[in-house]
Amino acid sequence: MEPAFDISVWTESFKDKLISLFGSRLLFFGLQGSYGRGEQTPESDIDVVVILDAVSFDDLKVYRDMIDSMECSELICGFVSGKAELLNWEKSDLLNLIVDTVPIVGSLDNLRSLISDEDISRAVLPGACNIYHACSHNFLHARSFDVLAGLYKMARFTVRMKYLKTTGTYIPSMTVLEEAVSAPDKTIMHIAGNIKNEDDAESFDRLSRVLIEWASGVIKHEGESISCLSESKMNLLECSQFEHLVVDGHILDVGRCDVKLKKWDRATVSNTFGGKTLIDNGGKPLFAELVVVDWFMKHGWNARWVCTYGRNRMNPLFLTAWEDCSIKEQKSFSITDDKISSIMIGIAQINGNSFSGCWDVIAWKDDSIIFAECKKYKADKIRDTQIKWLKSALKYGLHEDNFRIIQWKVD
Repeated sequence: MEPAFDISVWTESFKDKLISLFGSRLLFFGLQGSYGRGEQTPESDIDVVVILDAVSFDDLKVYRDMIDSMECSELICGFVSGKAELLNWEKSDLLNLIVDTVPIVGSLDNLRSLISDEDISRAVLPGACNIYHACSHNFLHARSFDVLAGLYKMARFTVRMKYLKTTGTYIPSMTVLEEAVSAPDKTIMHIAGNIKNEDDAESFDRLSRVLIEWASGVIKHEGESISCLSESKMNLLECSQFEHLVVDGHILDVGRCDVKLKKWDRATVSNTFGGKTLIDNGGKPLFAELVVVDWFMKHGWNARWVCTYGRNRMNPLFLTAWEDCSIKEQKSFSITDDKISSIMIGIAQINGNSFSGCWDVIAWKDDSIIFAECKKYKADKIRDTQIKWLKSALKYGLHEDNFRIIQWKVD
């Protein structure tokens, strides 16, 4: 009897051959698909991801020869790219690569900052559109049960992106995902995991109808889920209103943008940071601060929500998203730009070695920097600690033009 196939032994051999072939030019190697998730069957493909510093056609030729020399070469498929191509890849497609790949050599974490909520939305809608078109075409013309089964398996990835968009949580395991999603999505996941080639017209028609109607529903919903702030004509860089703030006896005119947002009215989020209002930002629940972060990032800026609650005086959280968990469990994305980090620390030192009162959002692009404070209409006001932060920033060398007040209300 032949010994059982051991993917760990196989990947070690594959890695050694890659390093021998490309040396330091190998930037990343990982596994995708069912082997990456630990849900493989004996018939599963081995999806490998290989990233080099650059890829020439000659590189592809020698890589192909290497594949041919491997055990189970007929099962090997996947993705190969140079670094420059990867950095400029369509972001909604790049998202799938990042979240669905288990690293063996190197990391794709540096690519995560390139992905916005808009990219996640684009990963959902085209997936549903492609499934709708292909399933309709297959029903009318090809009438292939194998094609239908493949489309159901493709639909699982759209379900996963849909869940990521709605909750901010990525679930790699298809089995676990099936338990977490809503009833219509659960039906698709269940069929995808159990569909067999049934050579009868009734089953083909029934399953085609389920998938077409599901895809239609996703398309309609995603088309209607447009971010109120990001898709509006509002420009947070141009303020039509001003607030008069008194700093050391002087009146400063700080620009104010008034925006109207849509309140989240769907499934409840458990951890709302003490009952903060949730905004429907393109079908995803976000706090107003993160809606502003999202707007800046979609317009080519870097941005963070600076969260100081319950933190060390000089160690705030820098957030770009909100997981449905406690504030202590949120993932902080540090500011890696040395110049911006130095400005932040410099202001905090003038501010009594504290980030207390730091305005909600910091955004930066090239030589521009903006601190934005989110105020709910008729509910919030600029506090003394925020005036003190403004004062410290002015002492550091910033100007009132570096500050914005975002006054928001919900429909």
